[in-house]
Amino acid sequence: MAVIVKINEKGEFEYGSIKGLELSEAEQKKALDLNNRIKKEMLKLSRLVKHAKNKLRNKVELYWNFGYILRRIFDEESVNPAEKKLFWINVWLHAPKELLAKDRGPNRIHMAYCFRLAWYPKNIALKRKWSEWVYLFDSPFINGESRFDEWDKAKMEKEKSYVLRKNTRLFIQCLNSILGNKATKDLSDNELLRCYDVAWQLTKNLVKHKKLQVADLKDKLKKIIHQKNNLIGGVMDGEIDVDRFAQEIIKEI
Repeated sequence: MAVIVKINEKGEFEYGSIKGLELSEAEQKKALDLNNRIKKEMLKLSRLVKHAKNKLRNKVELYWNFGYILRRIFDEESVNPAEKKLFWINVWLHAPKELLAKDRGPNRIHMAYCFRLAWYPKNIALKRKWSEWVYLFDSPFINGESRFDEWDKAKMEKEKSYVLRKNTRLFIQCLNSILGNKATKDLSDNELLRCYDVAWQLTKNLVKHKKLQVADLKDKLKKIIHQKNNLIGGVMDGEIDVDRFAQEIIKEI
């Protein structure tokens, strides 16, 4: 399908599409309908934001509401997933400025983060501050990996310590070191989930053994885990227990 990506100085619409610039009347009409839906929903959201500005608990609630509307439009209007980035541009034309923020990179898109956040039930999403959500989504091993979300949601529901700021950041450091230069798309579900499990177990052990104050902890973790790369393979295969791996790393720090 086509998506409106610009309104020029004459008030004329300009379209974008993965198919190219040759668009049928039907495709243009569908793009106009989508644009009108976005404009209408953003206007309602703008009024809601202004009315509830002082009642919202934090940015997470604000951005979750934004993401929830984006997901509803995206699904109900049957936007082509391949044109999601064009969809962001169309939304940007009409979204209240209070909901927008500068993208942090080509794959670190604020609107995409809000969209992803709204997959989580609201009561779960509110357990983290926005800065922690951004820190998570920025990780190269989570940014484009949707399989993380289900695992993450389950951990947030079951373990209170998992959502603590220091634990969130340490978990990501552990995960980044464990996965190293691996491409998550090449890993099976079980292999990837075990990597998440061992990263969290290592995080808990580091906290338990009070290793957070170790100088250059991040660099040491990366070096030691790289040296134990053969054990990571065993963890992925289910041959090595996650706690055993975590203990081996702790010994070296």
